[in-house]
Amino acid sequence: MIGYLHGRVIALYTDHCLLDVHGVGYRVFVANSTRTKLRLKEEASLFVYTSVREDAIVLYGFAAEEEYDLFLQLIGVSGIGPKVALGILSAITVEGLCRAIQNKQASVLTKLPGIGKKSAERLILELKDKLGASQLELNTAELAGAGVPVRGSKSA
Repeated sequence: MIGYLHGRVIALYTDHCLLDVHGVGYRVFVANSTRTKLRLKEEASLFVYTSVREDAIVLYGFAAEEEYDLFLQLIGVSGIGPKVALGILSAITVEGLCRAIQNKQASVLTKLPGIGKKSAERLILELKDKLGASQLELNTAELAGAGVPVRGSKSA
Protein backbone atom coordinates (compact mmCIF):
# COMPACT_ATOMS: atom_id res chain seq x y z
CA MET A 1 0.00 0.00 0.00
CA ILE A 2 1.06 3.56 -0.61
CA GLY A 3 1.54 5.34 2.73
CA TYR A 4 3.49 8.47 1.81
CA LEU A 5 4.18 10.47 -1.34
CA HIS A 6 6.64 13.27 -2.06
CA GLY A 7 6.64 15.04 -5.41
CA ARG A 8 5.69 18.11 -7.40
CA VAL A 9 2.11 19.35 -7.55
CA ILE A 10 1.22 19.52 -11.24
CA ALA A 11 -2.51 20.29 -10.93
CA LEU A 12 -4.94 21.41 -8.21
CA TYR A 13 -8.66 20.77 -8.29
CA THR A 14 -11.49 21.36 -5.84
CA ASP A 15 -11.16 18.01 -4.08
CA HIS A 16 -7.90 16.51 -5.37
CA CYS A 17 -4.47 17.20 -6.76
CA LEU A 18 -2.13 15.53 -9.22
CA LEU A 19 1.25 14.79 -7.71
CA ASP A 20 4.18 13.93 -9.99
CA VAL A 21 6.46 11.47 -8.23
CA HIS A 22 9.43 10.66 -10.48
CA GLY A 23 7.36 10.83 -13.64
CA VAL A 24 4.28 9.04 -12.30
CA GLY A 25 1.20 11.22 -11.72
CA TYR A 26 -0.89 10.26 -8.70
CA ARG A 27 -4.42 11.60 -8.24
CA VAL A 28 -4.75 12.21 -4.52
CA PHE A 29 -7.99 13.36 -2.89
CA VAL A 30 -7.34 15.98 -0.21
CA ALA A 31 -9.24 17.90 2.46
CA ASN A 32 -9.52 21.67 2.15
CA SER A 33 -6.94 22.20 4.89
CA THR A 34 -4.36 20.22 2.91
CA ARG A 35 -5.34 21.77 -0.42
CA THR A 36 -4.68 25.28 0.90
CA LYS A 37 -1.10 24.25 1.74
CA LEU A 38 -0.37 22.95 -1.77
CA ARG A 39 1.13 25.20 -4.44
CA LEU A 40 1.30 24.50 -8.16
CA LYS A 41 4.72 23.37 -9.43
CA GLU A 42 6.09 23.16 -5.87
CA GLU A 43 7.21 20.10 -3.92
CA ALA A 44 4.73 18.57 -1.49
CA SER A 45 4.73 15.67 0.94
CA LEU A 46 1.53 13.84 1.81
CA PHE A 47 0.64 11.08 4.23
CA VAL A 48 -1.53 8.78 2.14
CA TYR A 49 -4.36 6.37 2.86
CA THR A 50 -4.88 3.85 0.05
CA SER A 51 -8.47 2.69 -0.35
CA VAL A 52 -8.79 -0.51 -2.37
CA ARG A 53 -12.25 -1.32 -3.63
CA GLU A 54 -13.53 -3.81 -6.15
CA ASP A 55 -13.69 -1.16 -8.87
CA ALA A 56 -10.98 1.36 -7.89
CA ILE A 57 -7.85 2.19 -5.95
CA VAL A 58 -8.24 5.65 -4.43
CA LEU A 59 -5.60 7.73 -2.63
CA TYR A 60 -6.43 10.20 0.15
CA GLY A 61 -3.65 12.59 1.16
CA PHE A 62 -2.94 14.73 4.21
CA ALA A 63 -0.29 17.37 4.82
CA ALA A 64 -0.41 16.86 8.61
CA GLU A 65 0.02 13.55 10.38
CA GLU A 66 -2.60 14.46 13.01
CA GLU A 67 -5.19 14.92 10.24
CA TYR A 68 -4.19 11.55 8.75
CA ASP A 69 -4.51 9.87 12.16
CA LEU A 70 -7.96 11.38 12.71
CA PHE A 71 -9.02 10.25 9.23
CA LEU A 72 -8.06 6.68 10.19
CA GLN A 73 -10.10 6.97 13.39
CA LEU A 74 -13.09 8.29 11.45
CA ILE A 75 -13.13 5.48 8.87
CA GLY A 76 -12.94 2.99 11.73
CA VAL A 77 -16.42 4.09 12.81
CA SER A 78 -19.23 1.98 11.37
CA GLY A 79 -20.96 3.79 8.51
CA ILE A 80 -18.17 6.33 7.89
CA GLY A 81 -16.28 5.72 4.67
CA PRO A 82 -13.27 7.57 3.26
CA LYS A 83 -15.35 10.07 1.24
CA VAL A 84 -17.46 11.06 4.24
CA ALA A 85 -14.37 11.23 6.48
CA LEU A 86 -12.63 13.51 3.98
CA GLY A 87 -15.76 15.67 3.80
CA ILE A 88 -15.78 15.96 7.58
CA LEU A 89 -12.12 17.02 7.65
CA SER A 90 -12.83 19.55 4.90
CA ALA A 91 -15.66 21.10 6.91
CA ILE A 92 -14.09 21.31 10.40
CA THR A 93 -10.63 21.55 11.92
CA VAL A 94 -9.06 18.63 13.74
CA GLU A 95 -9.30 20.61 16.98
CA GLY A 96 -12.94 21.52 16.37
CA LEU A 97 -13.90 17.92 15.66
CA CYS A 98 -12.04 16.57 18.69
CA ARG A 99 -13.65 19.19 20.92
CA ALA A 100 -17.15 18.47 19.57
CA ILE A 101 -16.69 14.74 20.19
CA GLN A 102 -15.23 15.20 23.68
CA ASN A 103 -17.99 17.65 24.64
CA LYS A 104 -20.63 15.35 23.12
CA GLN A 105 -21.92 18.12 20.84
CA ALA A 106 -24.04 16.11 18.41
CA SER A 107 -25.55 19.36 17.10
CA VAL A 108 -22.11 20.43 15.81
CA LEU A 109 -21.48 17.03 14.21
CA THR A 110 -24.85 16.90 12.42
CA LYS A 111 -23.89 20.07 10.52
CA LEU A 112 -21.03 18.16 8.87
CA PRO A 113 -21.57 16.66 5.39
CA GLY A 114 -22.87 13.09 5.46
CA ILE A 115 -23.50 13.08 9.22
CA GLY A 116 -26.99 12.65 10.57
CA LYS A 117 -28.16 12.28 14.16
CA LYS A 118 -27.36 8.56 14.42
CA SER A 119 -23.93 8.97 12.81
CA ALA A 120 -23.14 11.85 15.17
CA GLU A 121 -24.09 9.74 18.18
CA ARG A 122 -21.99 6.84 16.85
CA LEU A 123 -18.98 9.15 16.33
CA ILE A 124 -19.26 10.39 19.91
CA LEU A 125 -19.72 6.90 21.34
CA GLU A 126 -16.88 5.28 19.40
CA LEU A 127 -14.32 8.10 19.37
CA LYS A 128 -14.63 9.95 22.67
CA ASP A 129 -12.28 7.54 24.45
CA LYS A 130 -9.98 7.01 21.45
CA LEU A 131 -9.39 10.71 20.85
CA GLY A 132 -9.39 11.29 24.54
CA ALA A 133 -6.97 13.38 26.48
CA SER A 134 -3.87 12.85 24.35
CA GLN A 135 -5.29 14.60 21.26
CA LEU A 136 -6.81 17.45 23.26
CA GLU A 137 -3.72 17.89 25.46
CA LEU A 138 -1.57 18.14 22.35
CA ASN A 139 -3.85 20.77 20.84
CA THR A 140 -4.05 22.69 24.14
CA ALA A 141 -0.25 22.63 24.53
CA GLU A 142 0.23 23.87 20.95
CA LEU A 143 -2.23 26.73 21.45
CA ALA A 144 -0.80 27.68 24.85
CA GLY A 145 2.73 27.60 23.39
CA ALA A 146 1.58 30.05 20.76
CA GLY A 147 0.33 32.42 23.46
CA VAL A 148 -3.33 31.66 22.84
CA PRO A 149 -5.37 31.36 26.06
CA VAL A 150 -7.18 28.03 26.12
CA ARG A 151 -10.28 27.46 28.20
CA GLY A 152 -9.66 24.78 30.79
CA SER A 153 -5.85 24.90 30.57
CA LYS A 154 -3.61 25.98 33.46
CA SER A 155 -2.31 28.98 31.48
CA ALA A 156 -5.80 30.39 30.81
